[in-house]
Amino acid sequence: MMLLGALISIAAVVTPLGLYQTLEPGKTTQASFKYVIDLSSYGYGTPPRNNASFSRICVDEVGGDGPLAGLVPRPCPFTDTVSIVTYRPSGINWTYPYSYDLSVPQVIMDTYSSGASNNTTISNYFDIQWRQYLSTNYTDYNNNSIYTIGSFQNMESVLLHDTYEPLEGLVVDTVKGSIGFRNHTFPRDMENGVTWEEDLLFMEPETVCIDTNILWTLNLITILVKPNILPDSF
Repeated sequence: MMLLGALISIAAVVTPLGLYQTLEPGKTTQASFKYVIDLSSYGYGTPPRNNASFSRICVDEVGGDGPLAGLVPRPCPFTDTVSIVTYRPSGINWTYPYSYDLSVPQVIMDTYSSGASNNTTISNYFDIQWRQYLSTNYTDYNNNSIYTIGSFQNMESVLLHDTYEPLEGLVVDTVKGSIGFRNHTFPRDMENGVTWEEDLLFMEPETVCIDTNILWTLNLITILVKPNILPDSF
């Protein structure tokens, strides 16, 4: 062993490039993933998921009051909700003798989850959830029991980062402008780094130009303001 160590020491000096340790890509292997804590504001601002089931409300007309003021709830497809609608000169009134069922039927769950079965990395419809949520109740819904709804809260803007970055539940591309959905996980037991490929569901917004009548509004303001201008001699 002493002789071998001496030979390696000599070779490291006399050879042109020396002998050093290098890292090279290894063979492809199957790895399991583990959750990694996101230390950004998105990680701290995302509460744990509760055990509440998904819920939905279907609406189609204007009118009414309550938490959905201005919208009339209608029974959703594949539910047993019974709605009694009364049309009056003063407006529309509706009642639910057996309460409004907010649950999502299993047939809907299966339909929108079928493309992401077999443990694939592709997200399905039900992987897209509100980051912030709260619990509430209403007399006509689910027999006045508690249900979960989403809550919008602004945490941090990433629009000007101009990069690709993983956030809690997302992969954000502010170079091209798109958002991918992905669990914040990393391969286990990979001390020297790792690269991999996977299929992700990405959403890319479309922008179109619309007529906002801004020019007409500016002209109108000019017409209204000019008569009120004071003379120069004032």
